[in-house]
Amino acid sequence: MLFNGADHWGGDVDVSCPAGKDVRIIVVRGTLENVGDGSLGELARMIDDGVGGRAAIDDLDYPASWEAGSEARGVNMLVKTLNAQAQACPDVKTVLLGYSQGAMVVGDALSAPDVRFNKDDGQRVSARALTNIAAVELFGDPRFDGSADYDTGDYDRSVDGILGARGGDDLRALSGRIISYCNADDFACQLGGHGDAHGLYRSNGSFDDAAQYAVTRIHTALGE
Repeated sequence: MLFNGADHWGGDVDVSCPAGKDVRIIVVRGTLENVGDGSLGELARMIDDGVGGRAAIDDLDYPASWEAGSEARGVNMLVKTLNAQAQACPDVKTVLLGYSQGAMVVGDALSAPDVRFNKDDGQRVSARALTNIAAVELFGDPRFDGSADYDTGDYDRSVDGILGARGGDDLRALSGRIISYCNADDFACQLGGHGDAHGLYRSNGSFDDAAQYAVTRIHTALGE
């Protein structure tokens, strides 16, 4: 895919704490989606409603383009954001939502640098930041592993994503806090797929399930 390739980024990230909020939801949008208007914005609002308006919703402002290095730029930005915010706001829990290229960004950011698809700055998400993550939800991940125990959907378990499966242990640290949605025939998470399946997560009930999954884990993370 054209968005692959190396990237190195030395920019600044937002380290402000969301006033009066217990949770920060970070939305990582898909290719060519606009900041603040991606497919997962509705889901983020559903999760916020489910926790009584206690969540701040942020969009990761990475390129989300077809340009080479877009995905690696997203990884660099997300890792730096998670680490900085965990240090500045240690009591705020995090929910990560990623769609399409954004799902790949989230999964790679949470993996060790040596198993990421593209070469980036090589920084790891800190132990504090990992602990603060309440839930991770991926949709249409190009690195979907059909055999992973955190998958859900009507996908074919014998088929992986268009860019090949992640390693079985790449996201083991998030066990019990991560779920990956894949529709049958979604070309991104099911190699050889086609048609409209990649865009149906909003309308096929996945968002209702995902909202409940996140809300339950937020309550657990907050000790409620």
